Amino acid sequence: MSAFYPGAGTDLAPPVLFPGIKTWWYMDGQPRSEHGDDPVFYRPDFLGRLEKVMTQCGFQLQEEDGAKRRYYSASTDQTIHYETNTLFPGGWDPVKHAADALVLCGYDLQGAPPGFFSSFSSFITNSVTVDTPYPVKSVKRIEYPLLTDLEYWMPEHCTKGHYQRYYSVSDKTVDQT
Repeated sequence: MSAFYPGAGTDLAPPVLFPGIKTWWYMDGQPRSEHGDDPVFYRPDFLGRLEKVMTQCGFQLQEEDGAKRRYYSASTDQTIHYETNTLFPGGWDPVKHAADALVLCGYDLQGAPPGFFSSFSSFITNSVTVDTPYPVKSVKRIEYPLLTDLEYWMPEHCTKGHYQRYYSVSDKTVDQT
């Protein structure tokens, strides 16, 4: 199985909670910009945080070529192909990024090309993202902890043990009529 995650940031909850998905395609406009292509929102510490979170979750950098990185976890046999400084939908390639699941955690995707959502057989979201009806067969939702002192974006909370202890996954029924 494989998954595509546009706007992934440093969110490693999906690979940790879905170890059966072996290939992940991550894409984000950071560090160039956290909001679209506006360099006013440049995030100079993004790559350092990304490396820290990847390591904390058992992923090691295997290859780096400009804005493209490949991480691998030997314990789960998972690979994350990460494209930084890359915006959706312009950076999306329907052949290269073909995947079984679409991951949208943290925001509702804007500007998707025709047929984009229907090209995925399942959808992974979280309890923070607004529920939007997408034409998919299966929806898995990552339930975030209700504790207010566990900010999901803080690197010290982005560890494999933390995700496994405080997060859970639920199924949602989707009416496709």
